[in-house]
Amino acid sequence: MSSRSAVCSAMRFGDQSGSAVIYIGLSAVTGVAQIFLLPVVTGYLDSAEFGRLAIGLALVALVMVASDPGTSQMYAVLYFDRRHEWRSLFWQCVYVYSASAVITGSVLFVAYELFPGAFRALPFYYFIVVLISGFAEVLFQHVRISLRIRQQAWQYGAVMLARFGLAYAGFIGLLHLGWGLSELKFITQLVVTVALVALYVAVTQGSGVPVSVEPALVKTVLRIGIPMFPVFLLAVASRSSDRFLIGRILSLSDVGNFELAMQITAPLVLVSDNLMEAFRPFFYAKLSAGEATPEYVANQQRVFALVLSTAALVLMLFSREIVALLSRGTFVTAAQLVPVIALGHCVKGMNSFYDSALYFQRSTRFLGLLGASSLLVMLALNWLLLPRIGVMAAAVSFTLSAVIYGLIVFRTWYRIFPGLDAKLLWCALLLGVGLWIASGQMVAVWVKLGVLAAGVMAMTWAFRHEVGEFMAWDKRAVRRGVV
Repeated sequence: MSSRSAVCSAMRFGDQSGSAVIYIGLSAVTGVAQIFLLPVVTGYLDSAEFGRLAIGLALVALVMVASDPGTSQMYAVLYFDRRHEWRSLFWQCVYVYSASAVITGSVLFVAYELFPGAFRALPFYYFIVVLISGFAEVLFQHVRISLRIRQQAWQYGAVMLARFGLAYAGFIGLLHLGWGLSELKFITQLVVTVALVALYVAVTQGSGVPVSVEPALVKTVLRIGIPMFPVFLLAVASRSSDRFLIGRILSLSDVGNFELAMQITAPLVLVSDNLMEAFRPFFYAKLSAGEATPEYVANQQRVFALVLSTAALVLMLFSREIVALLSRGTFVTAAQLVPVIALGHCVKGMNSFYDSALYFQRSTRFLGLLGASSLLVMLALNWLLLPRIGVMAAAVSFTLSAVIYGLIVFRTWYRIFPGLDAKLLWCALLLGVGLWIASGQMVAVWVKLGVLAAGVMAMTWAFRHEVGEFMAWDKRAVRRGVV
């Protein structure tokens, strides 16, 4: 079998078209639903309480990574070698995780007592609720991966939608009853998560739950999973550490404004992820077959830049209107943060494009070191600038760290695909105009609509050849069975 056939077969395995539609569609539905639910949540929670919620969510993410020594991911890796005994494998991974959770919980409890300043935004009972919620999230992660790796797409979709819908319905219902407390988010999600995990165990495991631990399998899980821990911790720290710093140096209200701006710009992450899902199989097939010509790569790069910069421009131009629509008066600062954070997400989206070639070349160690360096830059900038320019420092640090990461990874990309693309300056100019308008005083909506229409028409004309080539090649690739 040729290298191209091997890659194409691997891409087909476990990724049937119907399942892919369910997974991507589910991500889009829940992402959009969260945006539309923001006015409801911010209608009950002021910016300070919303900030406490953001710190709680950041702590949950930290607990999930710190307490999971790669067991949920290793279940997916080992499943194909031990498919006939997947139930035993599932429970061995859960046992390893449970022991790790006890250790992590003890360490975090001691940290809460010894360093109260780091957790000053969370009362003790709130801290305990968040801690337990984080542990339950990892158990649900095992269930989620089990359904996905066994290609039970419809069951996966039903479970994820049920969890999202029931948890939000319970949270908003309790808020409507007058319980305006952010911890209700974690309590309702915890109850729903535990119920779904129990249902999964009852349906799939029955009375066959193993009580013994297999030392050899546990050793395998730890040997493969533990080296992945720094990568996951780095990813969570890059997404969450700024919330803790803002809460410690500034106030919970500032955390709430920053979190709202992050959630409003989240669609850019969704657009970037879905672009990568569509692009990566074609790109890897081209690379494996030696057909990734400079012209092809340049076309893909331009399409990425066009889509991301246009989406970012919309958020920049209409940041004030979007924040006013999705929140109430205590979130005024968020409108100033959205344009800068949108630029950061746009740059991060392009970084994921450049990362793809390095992943194909197995240069993951370099990417790990680069990600760690980018995180340190972001933390240092936050520490230096937050006391001086307020919460805007968090948005600036987020974007500057993404730019620094992008410049370094692009230098490596340039060695593989030499040549600078002057057309990308059009995207930079478009984003510059958006930032300039967003940084000024109140501008009439009709002026912004005019700028947006002119920008979209100009970019569509400038990139008409690239978009046409992108669509035509993808259709030909599908007909030839590349994916």
